Amino acid sequence: MVGIVVFAVTAHRELLDKLPVENDLLKRVLIAAQPTVILLLVTAGGTAAASTAGLRSLLADWASDVPIAGDWIGPIATFMLVGMVLGTGTYLGDRWSKTLWAEPDDTDLITDWRAASVILNAVYGGVTEEILMRWGIMTLILAGLASLSGTQGDPSGIVVLITIVASAVVFAAGHLPAAMISKRRTRRLVLRILGLNLPAGLLFGWLFWRWNLATAMAAHVGFHFGAAMLVVLIRQSRSAST
Repeated sequence: MVGIVVFAVTAHRELLDKLPVENDLLKRVLIAAQPTVILLLVTAGGTAAASTAGLRSLLADWASDVPIAGDWIGPIATFMLVGMVLGTGTYLGDRWSKTLWAEPDDTDLITDWRAASVILNAVYGGVTEEILMRWGIMTLILAGLASLSGTQGDPSGIVVLITIVASAVVFAAGHLPAAMISKRRTRRLVLRILGLNLPAGLLFGWLFWRWNLATAMAAHVGFHFGAAMLVVLIRQSRSAST
């Protein structure tokens, strides 16, 4: 819910102007309403289906008095670093591939990036999106396929693979509406958004399946921190050269 509040407070003016109301506060409440309902529904669904899917959340285990054994801090720290590397590589790749997707006056991720986005990306992206996409969508898909294949609680490898890919595609496609608010609706833009977000979705989904939801969240947060560090370094180097 903190992520949704931050999302509503920092919503772009282009998005606010599309709502058919005059009051700015009411616009932000309306923006928060839909993801709140979806968040509650998928959280409930994921909680109900987690055991069938064989997926874990450390917080859900703790709330259910399930003992949390082993070293769980190590994997979280490790995959936050992995996420940082992926975020850095994604932003660099977007910049290097600009000639393949951009129109003459288009910008890339580094140019578009705003310092105010760090908190939004870390809290909404790293936490809220992971609850929506992994704990909700991925868990429900995996539970459904496991039930159909008769592998409840211990899904087969092919079922897990299909689930990770499907949830990653949903995750990547979920970035299209926001990206197209102020940009041209071109085929190259769609391919760019899918190409940027699909690898991240695959990584986060695999971490959720292999370890737990917290590792996926850590990698997602790290992704945005790594991207932010890259942007700061590039902008500082530009300032120094001028």
